[in-house]
Amino acid sequence: MPAANPDVNESGKVDIVDMMLVTRFIGRSPVNYDANCDGIVNTLDLIQLANAWQP
Repeated sequence: MPAANPDVNESGKVDIVDMMLVTRFIGRSPVNYDANCDGIVNTLDLIQLANAWQP
């Protein structure tokens, strides 16, 4: 299992683009957007992104 990475688009910071990508895939299981690596994209991923937010 890959390490958790809230910067899902690998831009160097967690921002609105990461939030938009994760929100788009809620309920699905694309590994690239599963920020906490639990096997599904859900609100827990959004919480992880919010905690790592870098505006």
